[in-house]
Amino acid sequence: MIRTLKPSHEEKPKQSQASDAVQKGFWEGKLGYAHSWLVVMTTLCMGTVLHLVSGPAPSNPLVLGVFGLPLAAAAVFVRLKRHSETAQWLAGIPLAVVSTAVALALALFGGVLPSSFWNSIGLPSLWASWPFLMVSLVVGTNLSAAVAKRAWPMTRQNALFLMSHLGLLITMAGGALSSVFIERCRIAIFPDVALNKAQTERGEDVELPFSLRLKEFTMENFPPTLSVAHSADDIKSGSHYAERGMKEKIRGLDLEVLQHIPKAVYDGKTFKEMPWKTAAPASLVRVSRDGMKIAEGWVTSGSVDVPATLLPVTEGEVVVMNAPKPKRFHSLVELTEGKETRELDVEVNSPARVGEWQVYQISYDEELGAASQYSVLELIRDRGVPVVFFGMFLVVLAACWHLWEGVGVKK
Repeated sequence: MIRTLKPSHEEKPKQSQASDAVQKGFWEGKLGYAHSWLVVMTTLCMGTVLHLVSGPAPSNPLVLGVFGLPLAAAAVFVRLKRHSETAQWLAGIPLAVVSTAVALALALFGGVLPSSFWNSIGLPSLWASWPFLMVSLVVGTNLSAAVAKRAWPMTRQNALFLMSHLGLLITMAGGALSSVFIERCRIAIFPDVALNKAQTERGEDVELPFSLRLKEFTMENFPPTLSVAHSADDIKSGSHYAERGMKEKIRGLDLEVLQHIPKAVYDGKTFKEMPWKTAAPASLVRVSRDGMKIAEGWVTSGSVDVPATLLPVTEGEVVVMNAPKPKRFHSLVELTEGKETRELDVEVNSPARVGEWQVYQISYDEELGAASQYSVLELIRDRGVPVVFFGMFLVVLAACWHLWEGVGVKK
């Protein structure tokens, strides 16, 4: 009798063993940090290539609309395929951590490196670069997917999550709107006429809903400093302000200011104080070497009404006064809007607000200085700012809610 041997249950069929031997591909199975790093760095490289090919990212609504498509697509995909591995990864922590870390690293470089560096590589700033824009796109896509994933059902925890993440997404959207739709224009105003037309950097006219007229331009200067010059190209400047009693050693010469007049004019014999806007600072200086007096006389930096005065010391050596540097300048402006007229005080780093416009003081007639007959203002209208503020408000509100929920809870 021939007995037939049955295969043991512990032995797997050869076909099953062969399939187990086949290893899964990189994109098969669970997606995590390795996949996130690959996607983010690839996106960064794509941004670098785009910069080399086309230069800075253009600021126009078309680019904003095109870059909004991935965010919308990610949100729709996550809602339709919520439980798929790809959807979980798009809205997950690994992609969020990696993309945010790279974006923050780029932002750190953007804040630390001077504008001259970015100008040297053809960029006005990092924020206008394709690499930063592309990485920000990944951050926005992750936020959009995360918001879509937790949008329903609307539980208490989901509401808290949505408030914080949607706030971040709205803040980024507001920043994008600002970069595209911000309006900048300049206007030179005069005392004799009210003007309501400004110009963009491209020379296009912008009609303002109000008119501006210069009432008074005021300027304050730091006290000047003194220098010892051998020639126009060989000047050694001092570091102390030329004020009464000041003593300083420059190129082996001991300089002492015996008298200083902040606003002076020359009357044909000497300098006397005169509170004119076109007056110039003047100092009576004594020059010594090794305790021996060499020269004494007046020096002034000069102005439109006062010629510059030098003090000869030795052969080929003179003491000169450097032009004083502006300390503060601002414009008193008359604004007319409809039938209403009011005054604006516009100063550097202290803009005035007129409706949606911010009015900044940026320039004047540098040759006339304090006697400038006109003032140059910059007007900025940024309609994306309210969106940014609303997004930040949601983030702060979510943080307060989270802290309130955590009070007294032990884990």
